[in-house]
Amino acid sequence: EFRPLNFVMRSGRAFWRGLPMARTSRAAPWCLLLAAACALALSAGGLPFPQGAAGVAHGGTQAKFLDVVVAVVAFIVKFLFSISATILPGITVAFIGFTVYTRRQQMTPKLWLGVVLLAMGAGALIALQLKNASASVPDEVPPGLISVDTIRSGEAIVTDDGRFVRLPDPTKAEGEPVDPGWQRSLAGAMTEAIRHGQEQVVLVFSRQGCPWCERQKPVLERAIVKRAQDIAGNHGGGEPAPAAAFIGGGAGSSLLMAPLRVFVLDANEFPYLAQQFRIEAFPTSMVFGPPGATPLVAQGYLDDDTLDKILKTAAVSGPPAEGRQRRKRRGIFR
Repeated sequence: EFRPLNFVMRSGRAFWRGLPMARTSRAAPWCLLLAAACALALSAGGLPFPQGAAGVAHGGTQAKFLDVVVAVVAFIVKFLFSISATILPGITVAFIGFTVYTRRQQMTPKLWLGVVLLAMGAGALIALQLKNASASVPDEVPPGLISVDTIRSGEAIVTDDGRFVRLPDPTKAEGEPVDPGWQRSLAGAMTEAIRHGQEQVVLVFSRQGCPWCERQKPVLERAIVKRAQDIAGNHGGGEPAPAAAFIGGGAGSSLLMAPLRVFVLDANEFPYLAQQFRIEAFPTSMVFGPPGATPLVAQGYLDDDTLDKILKTAAVSGPPAEGRQRRKRRGIFR
């Protein structure tokens, strides 16, 4: 009866016993090890280095201690897991090759069967990694344009099939490369939405490597869907198309029944806005109400109930007192 555990233990002992022979023999063991190293390099060539360490180091003095601890732990776990999953096939190939060479005189049919099964498993893992690596290669971006995969800011919208996507440039279609000045287009759309007052606007400042910023995104998505459902119920109709949450004007003078537009701004991609609004914690949410009303600012993670209360409070807030001196409204980039 073939027992995989016994086979692995016997192969391990044979591997360690064969080390002295590998040092004393001449060409064959080194050629075998070189071939195994090539297989290892082939499987580990696309080793994904987890992002987020730079985000933890940058601005870490302003982040909460818990945020930094969670980010560092998540980075270490992800890094170790990615290394293990990537180099395991190459290690298996090297282990099989060296064990077969050192135990070639004692190999039985059952042991050969185990070796073949392990080799097939390692080959399948290597083929799967190569397939995933080829599938993850982004489409070629025309010269002078920027791939949206490298951008972390944008307007959060819902597609017709219910997916949440991020549009760095609202004038471009989903997945379409953007121009180098995409920040101006995004800020322009954001400014116009605030100025017209037909939609309630939420700005969320985030940064790379912020775990609470990632937790905030599903809350924002649920708020968008809830507002679209409230609008549909207020009009007595059925479920609207998800895109209706971003197109069209508000109902009546109150923004409680107006579409909700959410703009996520990465502090590294919009440093001037982060400095202008004196953003010191991430995430920081700015909820706008009617034109002229002072936006409400909330630092840190907001759960569904807290965000809903802030949205309602900002929607019914009024402009400053009439006797107060008002400065001329200016655009964000002027």
